[in-house]
Amino acid sequence: MRQRFASSILCAALSAAASSEARAAGFTDYDESLRAPHEHIVEAHAQFRVRGEILDNLDLDRGPTPSGDLFYPVPLSDPKGQILTRADMRVRTDFGFFLPSGGLSLKIRLDAFDGMALGSAPIGIPSASTTQDPSKSVIRVKRAYGEALTPFGLLMVGRMGNNFGLGILANSGDCADCDSGDSADRVAFITPLFGHIWAVAYDLSSTGPFVPDKAGTRVIDVDPTVWVNTITTAVMRYNPDWAIDRRSHAGKATFNYGAYLSHRWQKNDVPATYLVAAEDRIVSPAWSRRAAAERLGVEAVELPGSHSPYLARPAALADLLADQA
Repeated sequence: MRQRFASSILCAALSAAASSEARAAGFTDYDESLRAPHEHIVEAHAQFRVRGEILDNLDLDRGPTPSGDLFYPVPLSDPKGQILTRADMRVRTDFGFFLPSGGLSLKIRLDAFDGMALGSAPIGIPSASTTQDPSKSVIRVKRAYGEALTPFGLLMVGRMGNNFGLGILANSGDCADCDSGDSADRVAFITPLFGHIWAVAYDLSSTGPFVPDKAGTRVIDVDPTVWVNTITTAVMRYNPDWAIDRRSHAGKATFNYGAYLSHRWQKNDVPATYLVAAEDRIVSPAWSRRAAAERLGVEAVELPGSHSPYLARPAALADLLADQA
């Protein structure tokens, strides 16, 4: 069996003025830029990423599943082929707006061409096209939040990145090669105390349903009982990269650690059930039945077929869902 192979043949990034990045990805972002009067009212950090890959044998020669599903795409012109390619780009810009006297800031992150494949938007006949369609270049506002430095700590409000530790529980996707990332609509308070960083945050994880107001410019939440609320507390011993390097050059070891406790609740929810694929070879049907009863408190419904009934038995799945509605 050939080994899985995926190599990057092109990767480039350009950046400047990193001090105003709209990171705020985790509770360790205790912003030094607010501690003193700021030299600039507006600062920007820009990153341009272009990357390409050659992908070979990513299904490890396993072929389709018993239901005919592919583990990984294959070339349309050669179903027995294994080599695929992809190339895309992204422009990321972080803006920071600062009060000259210090203490207040607004951070915004904009992404353009995020994940857009090179050559994917030709205008006209592809073989005769001389340009790409600019209407496909969507600009997305990924983050927007304010910061206020108080005598007791840092107050942050808005949509910000969500990250903790190595990014297993929550990953903000700030690395140069990251494709996505977690974000939260959050109110957070962070303060240094006793050599640690202490933090508490409240997230509106989900709200709605909504109806438009009379003016049609805003919406009204008509059932706050279905909100999903999250409270998070954290305490960390944290040293930034520059501090770790300085301690390392001085021959000192550095130990960072932290504890993270999050509680999420919702008063009301829509009725739900759990679908078990009777011939599922990926998730054990016996485990699924038990988990539905023990973890969800519902009785599972079953459908003959493999792990992907929406591909193997779409009509039967549609009938079952209609019966459950």
